[in-house]
Amino acid sequence: MKVTTLFLLIITLISCNSKSNKYDELILGDWIEVLEKVQTQRNENGIKLPPKLNRNTVLGYSFAKKGIVENKLGYFDRSRKDKDGRTKTKFLGTTTKYKIENDSLKTYNLIDKKWFNAKILKLTKDTLILEYKDKSKDKFIRKKYKTDNIKSFDKIIISTSGCYGFCPVRDIIISKSGEIFYYGKMYVDKKGFFKSKISTKDFLKIENDFKKANYMNLKDEYIASHTDDMTITVTFVKNDQILKTITDYGNESPTELKWAVLPTLFLDQQIKLEQINNSKVYMDFGYCNFIDGNQLIELTKSECFYLKILLLSCREVKKDFKSKYIIHYWENETEKKMKTDGQYFKFEIEKGKFIILDLGYNFLDKNNLLKRIRKKNEYDF
Repeated sequence: MKVTTLFLLIITLISCNSKSNKYDELILGDWIEVLEKVQTQRNENGIKLPPKLNRNTVLGYSFAKKGIVENKLGYFDRSRKDKDGRTKTKFLGTTTKYKIENDSLKTYNLIDKKWFNAKILKLTKDTLILEYKDKSKDKFIRKKYKTDNIKSFDKIIISTSGCYGFCPVRDIIISKSGEIFYYGKMYVDKKGFFKSKISTKDFLKIENDFKKANYMNLKDEYIASHTDDMTITVTFVKNDQILKTITDYGNESPTELKWAVLPTLFLDQQIKLEQINNSKVYMDFGYCNFIDGNQLIELTKSECFYLKILLLSCREVKKDFKSKYIIHYWENETEKKMKTDGQYFKFEIEKGKFIILDLGYNFLDKNNLLKRIRKKNEYDF
């Protein structure tokens, strides 16, 4: 009897180990959640939340070797308050550890520093079903992204508009060289203009995430039907030319694009920022229109920030030029005007003192922006 029991125990252990080894290989790769009509939601700690209809937040994982997994929705610590009593959001990242023990998938929660357990109900080459402690389930399908033929980019600019509430207002430009410029205006940890650096590896990770979103084939705009929400604009640049700009109002863009944007929005919390003091920084045009009489060419917030960064490195010149456009902007809550023909930009750095910057080329021509020209309406600034 003892021999039989021991034999069965050995067989069970071998079976469990065999299943774990099989799962270790099968789970590698990218997975995206399949939403049902009524879907259980959980917070970052895995706690069940009341169901919501039409949820547009989709779970996703990217499992790699050596027990590394990327949780596409990231981990956020919202336990702190600011001096006004508002919740402060600390982004902890998207990458964590995982392990498989028998039929359990365990991921390390960066918030509470504990292992979160899910039972693997099914894992095949194309399907993953997880069951949680509350018996709710999530189904995932494997995604195989073809990114080889998608255009690479040299720079990416991401800007947020704020909302009717406490949404952050900020801009960031990330270059292939690793150079970063960041401007935080409202509801951010650090206000002001900063620079920083990231590694080539980190930039390529950002680029690959947007390639997985197939960014070049996405629509230019994704607009929710409700009001008072935040707008995110993303601009891609190659060889100093804008490839594409995408506007997402109200979190309506495709899942993979939202996954790619998320860590870049909070990159300022992950890197060391060095403040910049430069007189040109005060060209505080969060939004900018090139106005020509009753016509204008409208740029998105990310395109305006790209132009601002270009002007920071421009040389000052003494030159008479024929101004065609006026750009309105703000400095210390005072309305200012900049004159330009698209290449030369003249603005006032202090009362009665003007400088002219030479961009070296016509910004509107090079980026094919003249096609946007339209008549001004009553809402245009």
